[in-house]
Amino acid sequence: MIARLLLLSIPGMIFLLMLQSLPIDRFTSRTWEALALGSNRSAPFLPLQRLEKLERGDLALHHPGAMTRKIQFETDEFGYRNSAPACADPYAVVIGDSMAVGGGLSQDETPAAQLSRALGKCVRSFAGGSFAYALNSVYGLGLRPRQVILIQTQRSVGGLRAFQHPAKPGWGAHSLPWVQTWHRHYLEIRKNLYWNFRARHGVWNSLVRVSGSPEFSGQETPPSPGAPVLFYPGDQDRRVSEAEMDSDLHHLDELALALEPLGARLIYTYVPNKSTIYPGAPADRDADFIDRFLPKAHTHRARFIDLFHPYREDWKKGIMNHHLEDTHWNAHGVARFIAEVLRE
Repeated sequence: MIARLLLLSIPGMIFLLMLQSLPIDRFTSRTWEALALGSNRSAPFLPLQRLEKLERGDLALHHPGAMTRKIQFETDEFGYRNSAPACADPYAVVIGDSMAVGGGLSQDETPAAQLSRALGKCVRSFAGGSFAYALNSVYGLGLRPRQVILIQTQRSVGGLRAFQHPAKPGWGAHSLPWVQTWHRHYLEIRKNLYWNFRARHGVWNSLVRVSGSPEFSGQETPPSPGAPVLFYPGDQDRRVSEAEMDSDLHHLDELALALEPLGARLIYTYVPNKSTIYPGAPADRDADFIDRFLPKAHTHRARFIDLFHPYREDWKKGIMNHHLEDTHWNAHGVARFIAEVLRE
């Protein structure tokens, strides 16, 4: 009986070993997903990585009109999206969600990279994962940036949690190095056995991508003018209540006050969701969000950068600041943001 069970387990053991040995990007649709470590991480990405991958937008993985882009993704020794070694004295740091990381963008197109070129000073990305962990890492490493730039999507408005005090010790850069190393190795193993295997579209589609997928064709598809804008279906743009706005602004003010004694100023933006800028589906929109939010933001300590009006003006001129087939902003959209930041 025991021998029979052992024989039955051999295929499963071989499959698990294969998952550990196959290239990490073979199961994932987007480059940053290939290096992301998942939740409860000691860093957002695998450290000291350099990956080039052909990818399609997250809204159009198998859409016939989707464009293919070659994305370069580098991480520093701490597992953040910077070239290694990371600079020791950044003028500014960028924190936030996948918009801040630069989903769908190559390394030189990311917010941190474009801001660094525009300022002529070092800007480091600490984006990805928990905002509180990112700030804990910044100040735990002894860095003293003059600007902390928070970037997140419009959809996340109304759900901003209270920030941990930036200088308060916690899990992150304050942890013992051997604990960080152990935790990172554990997450890497878990990623290969579960996250990559699960990927975005279930087991079967993940296995199909191993044997060949459109994003691994080796060909970059040129942009096609007039291609339709694709949207997420459903109620992604639910109306944000006044109470939710007030809660977010209260938390941002608390963070701005905590950063001032550390010599830093808080600048933040909400990257507009596509359906508040471009015509088309879905029908559920929070179209007047910015008109309700701006009067509130101007009375608070943290400095808000409005991208809604510039993006709408660009659209009238036929300029898109989002990828056609992706939820994320494109390189021009980031450059628009950088121009607004430089005004400050």
